[in-house]
Amino acid sequence: MALDKDKVMSSLVDMRERYAGDETTQDHLLQMQFPRRYSPAKVANIPADDNVGSSGIDALLMVIRRIICQLPIEFRDAKSNEAIQQSEEANPLLRVAMSDFQSTDKDIVNAARYFALKAFYSDGQLKDKDLSFVALSEHGLMQKTFWRRLEFLLCKPETVIRIDGIWDWHEFPDVVDMAQLSLVTFEAGDLGQTVSDRFGFFSDEDDTQTGLMQGNKPAIIRVRYDVGSDDSKTYADLWRINVDMRQIYRTSDDGTRWRLTEEGARLTAYSLIAEVRLSQSKDPKHKDTLRMYTIDGQAIPPHNNFPSHSDERLGVANRSYMLYYAFSPVKPEGGPPSEIPFKPDMRKDLAAQEAFGSPASMPSRPTE
Repeated sequence: MALDKDKVMSSLVDMRERYAGDETTQDHLLQMQFPRRYSPAKVANIPADDNVGSSGIDALLMVIRRIICQLPIEFRDAKSNEAIQQSEEANPLLRVAMSDFQSTDKDIVNAARYFALKAFYSDGQLKDKDLSFVALSEHGLMQKTFWRRLEFLLCKPETVIRIDGIWDWHEFPDVVDMAQLSLVTFEAGDLGQTVSDRFGFFSDEDDTQTGLMQGNKPAIIRVRYDVGSDDSKTYADLWRINVDMRQIYRTSDDGTRWRLTEEGARLTAYSLIAEVRLSQSKDPKHKDTLRMYTIDGQAIPPHNNFPSHSDERLGVANRSYMLYYAFSPVKPEGGPPSEIPFKPDMRKDLAAQEAFGSPASMPSRPTE
């Protein structure tokens, strides 16, 4: 019997309906509720060539949930927002991300991830595809359905460009290109400065066009961190960063002169909310692992069965990570909390995890 995608997807319990209007409960579930590890062998009637594991799909599912938690409730409403509805139809992983895992049959959650993977690679068997986190998270499907959202763009689509000596306002025609360019690569130095350096003058290869890129003050900044052996950064170095979101302003009434705001005038704070230690091979035996944090830096304990590096510190030499930062204007008191999550004995199964913590003790987004 063939797998029924529509039946599986419609069987997911949507937290937006189960807890309609209850932003606090939704936020709590998005941060604290983990699914069981994806197990393709348990998907009924799965084709043999699709029976391939992927820790990448598990990590990406949770990163999406952690990011959505940082957005106001109206930014996750598929019923009133047609763009969100269309994105979830094109990319089923976004729909899975809004599920209440505790109220949904675990086999349905498992099968839904299979269909999510097939949406990334609809042109062949999964055994031939790269199912690693970095391949999935930066895949064209994610760019078109998730990263292209205005609240995730590092630079504003609007800018000023000088063509043949004349300055004028322009809007970048391809938002997907801007989404791809919003990924920051980092190896050494100061991460906040590396992000800040993305704003300023740019020119094309033959210098016929010159323009200014300005900061968009996004809700989320995503970073690929390739750790060198000489300048390894720790969690204490990276848990909070300050980014100078420089803006364009006009210096002449006729619009012929433009400048960026002074350096340091638009400093904006961001906190690390998720890190993925990237696998060193696309072979499913090599795992992508995850660690997440609340907005004030508290490590969120993962479910026992979930791919995580909860006991390993950030910044291992010659490893690579994807880091996700959320806008966080209020600095927590004291220094950085422990990056190693607390593991109480009660956390032995998914049901116990559901009882751990409370929405009030897990701040989700800035209050100012």
